[in-house]
Amino acid sequence: MTNNAPEKGSVLGPSARLFTLLASLLYPRKSAPGVFLSRLFGIALLVGLLALRIFDPVFVQTVRNQSFDLYQRIHPREFSKFPVAIADIDESSLKKYGQWPWPRTRVAELVTKLTQAGAVVIGFDIIFAEADRLSPERIAEDNPQLPASIRAELAALPSNEEAFARAIAASRVVVGETSVRSQRQAGTDPRPIPQVPSAILGLDPEPFLPHFPDIVRNLDLLEKNAAGHGVFTVDPDNDGIFRRVPLVMKIRDQLRLGLSAEMLRVATGGQAFAIRTNAAGISGIVVGGVLVPTDSNGKVWPRFSQSSPQRYVSAGSILDGTATPGAVKGHLVLVGTSAVGLEDYRA
Repeated sequence: MTNNAPEKGSVLGPSARLFTLLASLLYPRKSAPGVFLSRLFGIALLVGLLALRIFDPVFVQTVRNQSFDLYQRIHPREFSKFPVAIADIDESSLKKYGQWPWPRTRVAELVTKLTQAGAVVIGFDIIFAEADRLSPERIAEDNPQLPASIRAELAALPSNEEAFARAIAASRVVVGETSVRSQRQAGTDPRPIPQVPSAILGLDPEPFLPHFPDIVRNLDLLEKNAAGHGVFTVDPDNDGIFRRVPLVMKIRDQLRLGLSAEMLRVATGGQAFAIRTNAAGISGIVVGGVLVPTDSNGKVWPRFSQSSPQRYVSAGSILDGTATPGAVKGHLVLVGTSAVGLEDYRA
């Protein structure tokens, strides 16, 4: 008959050690009155705290978020002269160059002038998902009353998208994409998601990554000529406030970087990025040789500084040449808008 009991001096397994520990806490050999109940209360409290951490109920999230906001107000990040600038399509730009959306030829001019001014990489917080209504062929289509000869000449001219694509190809441009669809862009984009070179340092990150079945993308001609494709997503907390920024995510079956991380990847040579993981999830991403720590889902909690006008350059001043010399030289430039009603616009 085989004896399965461990021999004297053998090491107990993890389950046996845990059972022994709990038994010693609950049933000590010599207990003073009340020791059993106090230890039972301590164990119950520990289990309750672990359950709160694992299940993360709404009220715990609310307390955590409010604490984070309080820290931001009490001690915001000091302004630092990082090589980052925002080319702002602001009210003065719209007043001078007309309402948005601008013709793609004007956006192409903006890209060219930013590159000439020394921008290292240009990222768009705007999606160009639809054809330019001011393109010559569109004008010909929309005005059948024009003489046939004029319509033919207009249709033969290069499209505004072609001019924009040439400017993108001649620069380092990261086009923006988003996981949010409006009714106007309803449905699934049949185009394949381009693969970005990547590596996994550790365990499989897929269970921890944000997943999106589809994204809103730019016109194909623009996508193909861009140096990078970055995703900006809408991921508010339960109170509707944006505190976390996803740096990496999965779109269909492809890993993709957030817009800011993709701009950094392109600016540092467009090499592969890496996801560092452990048993608890994602611990960070490596972009351009720099490890950026994240939470277990590949998101960061930015410590914000006060908004500073030094980061902003009016897009209109770039176009007309009145911008401060050196304002974007050596900088990563994000093109966006502060004009009322145009935030994260899809043109």
